[in-house]
Amino acid sequence: MDKPWLQPIAENTEKKIMSYIHFDRNTKLLDFGAGFGRYLKMFSKYIDTSNLYGVEIDKDCIEKIKNMGFRCLKSDYKRP
Repeated sequence: MDKPWLQPIAENTEKKIMSYIHFDRNTKLLDFGAGFGRYLKMFSKYIDTSNLYGVEIDKDCIEKIKNMGFRCLKSDYKRP
């Protein structure tokens, strides 16, 4: 797959997630380990983008997420 961040979440996966989570446009959501931002993009259909946040350790993924219009912070951690 050339650009996995462009691939949408599978429809069945989205439906299953949405059956477990109840929220409105004003809900705040944190995607910890946001990867390519695919889940942020999916949730943006239901939650206002200004209430979506991502946390990621990979600089390239953070850049892609920000280029998609989402806020994303770099996780600061130390290995044990």
